[in-house]
Amino acid sequence: MRRVLWAGLAVVASCAADPEPIDVGAEALSLVDPFIGSGGLGFAVGSIPPGPTMPFGLAKPGPDTSRLGGGAVGFAHCAGYWWEDDEIRAFSQIHLSGTGVPDYGALGLMPVLAVPPGMITPDTWRATFDHREESAEVGRYSVTLGPSRIQVDIGATPHTALYVLSYPSASGALVIDLGHSLADGRTREAELTVDASGEVSGRLLHAGGMSGRYGGFPLHFVMRFDSAPTEVVPFARGGQRLGAVRTATGADAGVVLGFAASKVRVQVGLSFVDVATARANLEAEWLDYSLETAVARAREAWAPLLSVAAIEGGTEAERRSFYSALYRVHHMPTAITEAGGKYRGIDGQVAVAEGWTYHTDLSLWDTFRTVHPLFTLLGPVHQRNFARSLVAMTVAGGMVPRWPLGTGETWTMIGSHGESAIIDGWVKGVRDFDVDALWSRVWPAVNGTSLFLGETRSSRECIQHWTTRNYCPTENGGGTVSRTLENSYNDWLLAELAEGLGKTAEAEQLRARAGGWANLYDPSTGFLRGKSADGTFVADFDEAAFSEEYTEGNARQWLVYVPHDLPGLAARMGGDEALVSKLEAIFEGAKASPKTFLADAYYWHGNEPDLHAAYAFSELGRPDLTQTWVNWILDSRYSDTPAGLDGNDDGGTLSAWYVFSALGLYPKVGTTTYYLTAPRFPRSTLRVGDKTVVIRTERPRGPVTRASWNGVPLPALRIDHAQLVAGGELVLD
Repeated sequence: MRRVLWAGLAVVASCAADPEPIDVGAEALSLVDPFIGSGGLGFAVGSIPPGPTMPFGLAKPGPDTSRLGGGAVGFAHCAGYWWEDDEIRAFSQIHLSGTGVPDYGALGLMPVLAVPPGMITPDTWRATFDHREESAEVGRYSVTLGPSRIQVDIGATPHTALYVLSYPSASGALVIDLGHSLADGRTREAELTVDASGEVSGRLLHAGGMSGRYGGFPLHFVMRFDSAPTEVVPFARGGQRLGAVRTATGADAGVVLGFAASKVRVQVGLSFVDVATARANLEAEWLDYSLETAVARAREAWAPLLSVAAIEGGTEAERRSFYSALYRVHHMPTAITEAGGKYRGIDGQVAVAEGWTYHTDLSLWDTFRTVHPLFTLLGPVHQRNFARSLVAMTVAGGMVPRWPLGTGETWTMIGSHGESAIIDGWVKGVRDFDVDALWSRVWPAVNGTSLFLGETRSSRECIQHWTTRNYCPTENGGGTVSRTLENSYNDWLLAELAEGLGKTAEAEQLRARAGGWANLYDPSTGFLRGKSADGTFVADFDEAAFSEEYTEGNARQWLVYVPHDLPGLAARMGGDEALVSKLEAIFEGAKASPKTFLADAYYWHGNEPDLHAAYAFSELGRPDLTQTWVNWILDSRYSDTPAGLDGNDDGGTLSAWYVFSALGLYPKVGTTTYYLTAPRFPRSTLRVGDKTVVIRTERPRGPVTRASWNGVPLPALRIDHAQLVAGGELVLD
């Protein structure tokens, strides 16, 4: 029975509903390096957790680290782990991938040689480690702790974590810390019980750097051990022992279990629903404590996803970077559909997903640009699940969420890119969701305010100014240039959906408002600038300054954030060549500037506003410059090292950019168009729906001057989604 239940739940992670993949064998699995992006300095921290995970898995167990004697600075530890560290604080059971704010990192476990005497505090269980005694691969993470020499091996299923703890003597102990958290996070309440058999069960309410904005998420757990503990020592706030009891309650509570065994195995079932469902998840995904089984099942789940692209040629570093990027793309959004199809929704209520999988942890301001288009092309079954999840959140909450995390909405970042992620898939044919339910809630929030879980909100920034002035004035607060550009783009995207639904009048209104960005164009500087309500531009303009008018960027980096109307921007500058020249100067400035741990002042690949900038050249008639600068980005901003990303991966955003660009494709979001560029590999074979697409070139890295599809020349270096999903051969000459 357990095996049958496992198979049912594994569909969540292994995408068994996908078409038969191209078999790339064990090579792709062996090329994945989970440590890529786990390091970096300053703004170039990748925030990748190296622990094992199933595709989109809730369980992402792994180490949370710090500098010995120095602590764990928040921005370097958003995923818990940072390559530059030399101390492990604990192993927690859930992690985010590539975010810029610390969250998750809940329910800490830490093996120790024996139950600590006296007070039980983190100082009694932290341990050093050395990268020479650490390894990670698909499905497994291993490390030897110092100075105790305890060996820790970890595996994962979709909703459980498996630990094999090898002690240097015939006994050992394990700390279960309910108060463990990453920077800016804390456990607000918790409890656990150790029953007579040694099974540990309980719950906690955890509030991280983002999830704390809605009050935190519940995490329920059940732990089973292959040998019963011989000693049970609960502790409470401050490390105070609780005496001869088998329960612990409180935000900083926990328990230390002692074992008369040199090797202890524990499997941890997790749930956002309740303890009973955590136990059901554990039963369904039971491994009989076998790490080998966990690794084998992980490889079975990952192989089809990595096999959607079979690449040939290139360097070993490029192949490693490619498959590691494709691996990271599938870490989030997190699938939280549990046993019985249950999930805890954005409103905190438990619902059931029938015939689909509910996901959370959608970093939409980032992922709409590359991650969702990549799934629409290579994994539409997943994009359907993402769209259905967003619609379910919209129905439950009252409007489209912005950055849903865990079991709530964090209202992180700007814009309304839940719409963007859905609409890009919709225009390309991913339409198997309730679009009427979506529209009925989107439209009111576009023109005024709506209630989101009882809170008054609008999906457009500075809504009163937007509907009257058609821009956000500086009196409205910070980031007004960025907010204006987001509104313009969101209105244009929504107009595409409205037109497709036959809502012509609504589409016309939205398209008219989508030109609002032009109200902030300053011909005297050639940039988009902050403007007050009386129509005057702000004084003391500096194109390099990270001033309050821009969100996470400067005037250079927000210049081409008009992806729906770059020709219109160029026309205001005096023509395409004027914008091309200005954009090229921004790239030349980036190339000439030394790479530091600070934010880049020119083109900034490690952040999102200008992520499409290299492809803007193609929109302006200069695909040769697109190839030049895409090659430069691939060469200078990626590597197969722990510092191999130029910034937070943001739920796979930078990784998906790499996958697209290395293949020679890039999506124009909200349309069916892909720009073409010089691929990294002489031949790539893609599984697109039930068809095969071959991308071939005799000159990897280019230059590419012409393209043909199934032997017919393409009129420009672009291709349509309908052509790709029909299958065929793309030749780039």
